[in-house]
Amino acid sequence: AGGIGFDDPARVSPAAYLASMASTLPIHRRDPAVATFVKDPSNWASCPSLILRDAYNVFHRVTSTAAYSALPLADCPTAARPTLRATLNDASGSPSLYRLHLLAGMRSQSRFSRLFATEELNTALAHPSLHPLAIA
Repeated sequence: AGGIGFDDPARVSPAAYLASMASTLPIHRRDPAVATFVKDPSNWASCPSLILRDAYNVFHRVTSTAAYSALPLADCPTAARPTLRATLNDASGSPSLYRLHLLAGMRSQSRFSRLFATEELNTALAHPSLHPLAIA
């Protein structure tokens, strides 16, 4: 995000892409032309569809960040919606592409954008050449 509140399109595009996939998965699952490819996310990495391969890569990029791991796992009792990790993590506690469709209609672009911004800020603040006063 810029200093005056404008997001850099290059920075938010992965978040927008993943949110778009989450929002449209329920529709794609009902479309006979693409349902075969969409139904099994474990095959997306090697799928002939570039769209699904990219979604697979972005999902794993997002869920492997320290910022994702730092998100609350349990739902907050007063929260209006479940946390991102509570939605995406399966019963074993691991992020699962099989659960991505659960974010449909949940305004997930802002949630993914904040995640990317947090990861970027943490990376910048951890840089060894950063002066201590810059962190303050």
